[in-house]
Amino acid sequence: MAHSAPFLLPNYKLFETRSLSGLEAQYSELTQPNRLFQASAEIFVRLAQVAWTQGRITYSELRGKIINASVSPGREVVVGVLEEGNAEVMHNLVPRSMRVGDVILYLPGDECVHLLDNIKIFSLRVPIGHERLIRLRSRPFKSAAMINRRLEHSTALDLGSLCRFMAHEAERVHGLPSGPDQIEAIGLALTERVLRIVEQHSPSQEVDPSMLQICRTCDTAIESAHRHYSAHELSDIACCSHRQLYRAFASIADSTPIDYQRRVHLTRARSYALRNVDRSVSLSRLAEKFGFGSAAQLRKAYLDEFGQTPAESVHHRREVIAQMLHSGADSVIA
Repeated sequence: MAHSAPFLLPNYKLFETRSLSGLEAQYSELTQPNRLFQASAEIFVRLAQVAWTQGRITYSELRGKIINASVSPGREVVVGVLEEGNAEVMHNLVPRSMRVGDVILYLPGDECVHLLDNIKIFSLRVPIGHERLIRLRSRPFKSAAMINRRLEHSTALDLGSLCRFMAHEAERVHGLPSGPDQIEAIGLALTERVLRIVEQHSPSQEVDPSMLQICRTCDTAIESAHRHYSAHELSDIACCSHRQLYRAFASIADSTPIDYQRRVHLTRARSYALRNVDRSVSLSRLAEKFGFGSAAQLRKAYLDEFGQTPAESVHHRREVIAQMLHSGADSVIA
């Protein structure tokens, strides 16, 4: 049975449940579309979220074991701080173990499967500006996956302590006039630090605002379309010349507009396939949905980008989930 209650503090609410379906629905609202799998006989989950102008912290407290499988093109950077318990993570095909005090950075397009075991986690979510987002999305998957997502210990302690302070202050100063102002100040400090970390992976530089606007306009059109635009169509959408279009993407994304578009659609296709891992999604349907001319065209582009076919991605995710479910059940029996 799920219970949801608002706090007097703005943008702060509490959610408690022993139901996996109730939790999955709430996770979709608070974080992103996820698939959850119960790996122990009983669970109890408590979620709380506090928000400020540029971001939010989701506090998750779990008793029992749950598998959280997610992948999203996303427009946010997520920092996960493990406060208590253990988490086994398959992150962009790389297995990791999180222990108390560990912090992991998640960038848009990351694929993750977590086995959460009696944990408390603070997830800091910060939207990133179009310039950084376009730079991150334009990178080949292999180069983006090579970024070390486990943050330095000093950074982890810094972010972790601020996240904990934020969540605790939300309850401690609840009802006091100074509460929201204090949370806003802490939130802005957290946002600045996270963006500084992202800066290391996607350096910001002086850009021509008109060039950025061209890329932003094209990105919005590409994101919402179920087809691939030609370069001339993108020029028309952005109200610029063919030459300006290529100059804009070269300066902002270090990519051609066509390569950028292909990566966005491939990431969306991967996200869709992995979120529907328990269903049979045909390659032809996937190609049609995300604007590829044929199943063979999608398969080749997907293999070039991710190093595996869509079928292999789905098979791998199923295997990881099955292994984690088995691991969770074994520990319950033991």
